[in-house]
Amino acid sequence: MEAPDSTIRFDWQGRTVTVQRLESAAGDPTLRVTGEDGRARAWHSLRDPRREAAAQAAAFAAASRGRELWVFLGVGLGYLARELQARPPAGLVCVECHPELTDPGAWVDGERDVMYFAGWPADRLAAEIRRLARDRGCQGIRVLVNPAAEASFPSYYRPLRRALETTEPQKCDTPRAGSRRFFQPGTFLVLDGGYFLVREIVRGLEELGHRAYVVLLPQDAPGDASRQFAEFLKTLALAARDLRARALITVNHLGFDREGMLTGFLARLRLPTLVWYVDSPRYILRNPAANASPWVGTFVWDPSYLPWMQAQGFDRAHYLPLGVDPATFAVAARNAGRDDTLVFVGDSMAATTAKAWGKLPPELTGQLADTGSAAAKAAQHFGVLAGNGGFRTPPWEVLRQTVAECGEISGLTEEASLDLESFLALEATRNRRVEFMRRLAAEADLPLAIHGDQGWKAALNGKGEGRVELRGEADYYGGLPGLYAQAGAVLNLTGMQMPAALNQRCYDVPAAGGFLLTDDQPALAEQFEPGREAVTFASPDELADKWRYYRSHPAEREQIVRRGRERALKQHTYRHRLGEMLEAAGRWFPET
Repeated sequence: MEAPDSTIRFDWQGRTVTVQRLESAAGDPTLRVTGEDGRARAWHSLRDPRREAAAQAAAFAAASRGRELWVFLGVGLGYLARELQARPPAGLVCVECHPELTDPGAWVDGERDVMYFAGWPADRLAAEIRRLARDRGCQGIRVLVNPAAEASFPSYYRPLRRALETTEPQKCDTPRAGSRRFFQPGTFLVLDGGYFLVREIVRGLEELGHRAYVVLLPQDAPGDASRQFAEFLKTLALAARDLRARALITVNHLGFDREGMLTGFLARLRLPTLVWYVDSPRYILRNPAANASPWVGTFVWDPSYLPWMQAQGFDRAHYLPLGVDPATFAVAARNAGRDDTLVFVGDSMAATTAKAWGKLPPELTGQLADTGSAAAKAAQHFGVLAGNGGFRTPPWEVLRQTVAECGEISGLTEEASLDLESFLALEATRNRRVEFMRRLAAEADLPLAIHGDQGWKAALNGKGEGRVELRGEADYYGGLPGLYAQAGAVLNLTGMQMPAALNQRCYDVPAAGGFLLTDDQPALAEQFEPGREAVTFASPDELADKWRYYRSHPAEREQIVRRGRERALKQHTYRHRLGEMLEAAGRWFPET
């Protein structure tokens, strides 16, 4: 590699790959690589690549089990490789698909147990790595992939990763050293504020042999010194003592106050808190320092947020994907027929974006309304970047890039910046939904049904009238499983706040026996096999073409449905997820 702000090019499978070396906001170099699909991706943080690498290495090491050979795919400038080589239990293998992408002399420590391979054929390299693991007496191979590298060169990294991940993972509910207490039958307190996922957590705990004691949140917000809050704290203290609770579990930090009063109270009780984020923690944790504690373990549904969480002081952080509740969705597939309609379940997001706009301070909305201001130009550029593949980049990185290119926004506080980021990400998600629906509405041979709010009528603006059926909202715990099972196909579009992870539909639809057509997220290939268990697309045109094909090949469609359902129920239920949560808790809190 060369000096900052330089560009190199090389041939890859008949097309030219561009590698641009840029300067990050912290002053360290970073990479932007235009891969085999012609799209440019940042391989390291554009803000602070060293800090990102330190957080990622700590999270990877914390999840390691026993004597494993670590394999890192997609080294780039070597920030993460440099961090990892100080930690591996049985050696570190670093892999790059082409030698022009990295300079090992810049990051390999000659005194460390590091092996470097560049440009090896994937099948040959997989065999060599397996041999190394056997010769070293390793218990297994643990693979860490740079998601941007895999997305840039999927023809190389995906088959290599799959070849290395041949060993079945240990079951999540198997006790291990240091975590046995969390797997012995016990009681867990679960906070319930009426939010999605509480009943799934309760059922998952019960299936693992535990008891879930649900504590209702008070009506008044914690932190207001009200009598209700005092009673709430008393309830928690008595339950923790009398039921000998192992930990408290909550979703999205529900029940916790900005001042950290509840966090401090639970720490004094020596009661671990397990927080599962299934929405962006950036927009929820507005005062993270007050709620960061050695007694708090956090779980994020999208791995993109791990570095940010750890940078805020949440050292105990773990990637925990969403899952499915078979009791709700698996029953739908038993007696379902299948119609010939492509179905989308989701609202138009008109009300959601209007609400997010209303949270912006008046001085910022005024700037956004002024087309000549830096704020308006940044918002417009954000939308352009999002439309050009920005959904794979975290929204905070997209906003940082837009501000860098369009100029600083006057008077933008940290709080207002988060609100602006949230609004722009929601607006980009809404625009993408509307674009897909309008394009599909123009396909005269493809019946489309939308289950959502009344905002869709205005969003479609008369397109597809007579061909697009606007249906009411579906009840998640009622009619939705049967709807998925009976649809010709179910369309899934991921929101911008999820750069890598899978949303709820990616688990619910297969479990219900539905045929899933989804945008291609980096996590999909880790959890399902694209083309065999789910079908992906990258554009409205590709979506329409693939639906036409499978609509006319029902036998192939049903094979994908069967395999996807088997995978979801075998590996991705909330019983599996809760088992993984408790395993991590056992490592973090072995003495509680």
